[in-house]
Amino acid sequence: MLISRSAFELNATAAQLRNLDNINPPRTDPTRKSTLEVEPKRSGIDPSTGSKKSVEFERECDVLKARVFELEETLKDARDFIFSLRPRQQGLTETEAAEFFATLCGSIEEFVDRKLGDALEDKIVIKERKVALDPSDLLLSLIPKPGKEAFNYPETDGYNITAAILQFLCRTLFDLEFYCPFGDRETQLIASISNSMRTLLPRRDIITYRTWRSETYTAISSLHEFGQLREERARLLTEDLTSILQLFIPRAKSGLTTAVRSSIIEPAFALAHKMHLSVDCFNVTWSSFHDLKVDPRSSFSEDFKDVELVDLVSGRTIKDRTAGTPRYLFDLTPQLVFRKVKGDAYAEPKILKRSKILVSISKDGNDHFRERREEGTPTVLGWLDTKIREYHARRGGRR
Repeated sequence: MLISRSAFELNATAAQLRNLDNINPPRTDPTRKSTLEVEPKRSGIDPSTGSKKSVEFERECDVLKARVFELEETLKDARDFIFSLRPRQQGLTETEAAEFFATLCGSIEEFVDRKLGDALEDKIVIKERKVALDPSDLLLSLIPKPGKEAFNYPETDGYNITAAILQFLCRTLFDLEFYCPFGDRETQLIASISNSMRTLLPRRDIITYRTWRSETYTAISSLHEFGQLREERARLLTEDLTSILQLFIPRAKSGLTTAVRSSIIEPAFALAHKMHLSVDCFNVTWSSFHDLKVDPRSSFSEDFKDVELVDLVSGRTIKDRTAGTPRYLFDLTPQLVFRKVKGDAYAEPKILKRSKILVSISKDGNDHFRERREEGTPTVLGWLDTKIREYHARRGGRR
């Protein structure tokens, strides 16, 4: 009974093994199928279709790689092109800037004295009684409140005109982002790249941005097209300034134009070019009294450290307080201020060239400025200002 049962179990086991072999044959059996091959059929995916998509992905990847490489090469070419345009040059030093600026201011003072001195003293414009409206309006717009208050006081015309010329240069050159505006295409390019530089992550420090700016402006200003823009700009500014100065010497236009270009415009262009291409910052600024009314200026007590005081009567620089008490009249020349870029910050401002301030001296209660005011002798600028005001009053307009 026991043997019979064992035989029966053996036969049953053998049958199970045969069924298992049929379901999962040995690896050596050629009829055996891999589960990896069976699974796609169960999921309904055609193996050939997956293979095709893989090939397509590889091709797209190759195309993208080629495009990236092409863009990298284009960027490199553009960078090499920009830097190939940049002439090798040394940055503007503090000493050079101070010397150039002092020379420019001195040249303007000498120009006014030499070209306009006799005409102002003889009051030619008053004698001829001819006024050009637009140049007069432009000139008077360049003179701040303190300068206009001095119109009633003799011997201030030359100083006021000197200051007006420097104000003209500040507004048209020194105060601009770049002294000679570019064309529309260059302006849009610089604005776009500048905006991108400012929003880059991680954020770039100030010296990186200022260096990029210097290199870009240097490259663009080296193009032939920029030379044409610069020449046209210089011509227009020369014409404007000549028209102002010709108010006082009406019959000297030809020689005056040449003198204005060579003595004022070209030196100013050269200085502005160097200043605006510098990584460090150079600024031309007026004193804090420049646009103030009378009452705040009554407390004028500047020391001699940051300003140069010029006596109205003698025209000389006041060396110490023994000469008397200075009374502020108006700024004669602005100051040149330097700020060095250090990493992500600017160093403290440093005055390279002090501003000149015209003052009258009061000693022992005797104020020459007040005494001469009582004489009531008008200046040329005072007469011109009156005529222009009368003209606009008749026309019902405002300046």
